[in-house]
Amino acid sequence: MTHSQGRSRAGASRPFRVVLFLSLAVNLLILGLAAGFFLRGPGEGHRRAQFRGGEAPFMQALEPRDRRALAQSIATRRETPETHRARTRERFAGLVAALRADPFDPAALAALLSQQNDEADQRRRQGQDAFLALVEGKSAQERAAIADRLEAVLKKPRRGADARAEPKR
Repeated sequence: MTHSQGRSRAGASRPFRVVLFLSLAVNLLILGLAAGFFLRGPGEGHRRAQFRGGEAPFMQALEPRDRRALAQSIATRRETPETHRARTRERFAGLVAALRADPFDPAALAALLSQQNDEADQRRRQGQDAFLALVEGKSAQERAAIADRLEAVLKKPRRGADARAEPKR
């Protein structure tokens, strides 16, 4: 009887050990990914996502060192990410409140949307100013190289866009 109980425990411990091993492997994988992210940063794909606005082609046309310098220059001109997130939450809370207001006040909603547009324009101008400052320090040959890369970027079809689609007129 004791022998059969021992065999049942050994049988149960093998699947348990496999599950523990798999759990440990997954935890180590996640730990490694997190450590890599914090040690090396988010990578080029993440940086590209930050510049999907009107400046994206300009950013893509720059050499990596110039891209970093431009991003750094833009960052020093802007509010901290924490402040930006807090202000964004406040703006959207205002938009939500304006949409729910009864009676609805279209002028209040229009003012909030206008404020959002003004802030987006200001961020765009800051990016343009930083780009201009960077390019002003370049030689004619360096500017021509940027222009060549910009043309190449603009000729590439955008991801997700139908490359065969004719522009609407």
